[in-house]
Amino acid sequence: MSKETIITKLNGKKEKERIIREQAKHCLNDLVALENPQKDLANQLFEDAPTLYLNPTEKMFISSLIVSKEACATVLGSGDFAIDASYHGTREILTFDTNGNQYYPAALKLKGLQNMNYKEYWDFFSNVNNPDYLSQEKYKELKRKAEQDLKLYAFMDEIISQRKKDQINLKKYLNSLGLNISMLKQLSSLTGIKDANMDDVALDKAISMINPMYEPSVTFRTISGLQGNKTKQSYLENEVSYQKAQKSIKQTNISFLKANLTKLKETLEASNYTKREEYNRFHSIYLSNIPEYLNGETFANVVEQELIPLLQEDGVIAYCCQSTNAKTLKMDDRGLNELKSNAKILISQESSPLSIYQMINSIEGFRKISKNHNVDYIETKTLSQFNGLEENDTYVYIRKRK
Repeated sequence: MSKETIITKLNGKKEKERIIREQAKHCLNDLVALENPQKDLANQLFEDAPTLYLNPTEKMFISSLIVSKEACATVLGSGDFAIDASYHGTREILTFDTNGNQYYPAALKLKGLQNMNYKEYWDFFSNVNNPDYLSQEKYKELKRKAEQDLKLYAFMDEIISQRKKDQINLKKYLNSLGLNISMLKQLSSLTGIKDANMDDVALDKAISMINPMYEPSVTFRTISGLQGNKTKQSYLENEVSYQKAQKSIKQTNISFLKANLTKLKETLEASNYTKREEYNRFHSIYLSNIPEYLNGETFANVVEQELIPLLQEDGVIAYCCQSTNAKTLKMDDRGLNELKSNAKILISQESSPLSIYQMINSIEGFRKISKNHNVDYIETKTLSQFNGLEENDTYVYIRKRK
């Protein structure tokens, strides 16, 4: 049996299992705190944050960036971008994330890919309608099949254990009310949640909206991207594509760098990654939706100082403006000033204008990079309607000038 492909950490201190378990408990017990939406959203929301991504909240378009056998860099997130890059032919992948905790669910997905069939993987990680979704039984089965990784399991044991506790809590609550299927469907329609299967996620949300005394799922509060998506031309599209990904991952090197995007080049150099004989810079760098958490000036500086120097001469940087239409990105000064005024009004009313500030950052960043670079974009229906204000996501491509 060939050795499993793993995500190799490039930096970060070595921690004992006990400490890692405490990290997981911290994620489950803590909340993201946004103190000032006008300042440094990325650090406030994501630096070693308690929020963990299990699936992407945007469609996977990384296939448009990949040149077979050329190295790429991508946000780690749930690990799906790296797996999909491997599926499309990349053999050297650098992943980066400012949230060091994100390593654990991503590493577990990589183990799942190599030890589960397509249905098992989909149902466990992505299918909220299936009883096997994050189930303790399937998790234990995966651990039995996969190579030992005590530190990874120390973290994920806590997450899966909490998921089991949440299931028991939900079942007890429903039993105490004597609810039957008919009542649950009525509950669904009353709250606007239209899901005939009434999965745990929908039930938990519905009950939370109706009864403030109910203790909602800790797991679902901690995890973003609860449900997966079978994007066309991705490794998850069907069983054939999944099996191809299982083969390609065995030929792929994946590294992880804990780094803030504003210091990516500096941190990468400190890890000695750029001094390796095989290093020849990246053909592509995928940023997911990080730029909408950076003000325009900061993002423009990141592109020039941190990213362009890491690219090959014909390289490309891409990112996603979630729930922001292309027309909005090209908004005139009057519209932008109106947006800023609306954001200030919301702050004065002690409401969180986070989505507006994300949009402002996207507009200003797009303006600044368009002045100095060849920029293309495509627009598609948004995958996650809760991550912004409009119906479409816009994917932006920055071409390096030769």
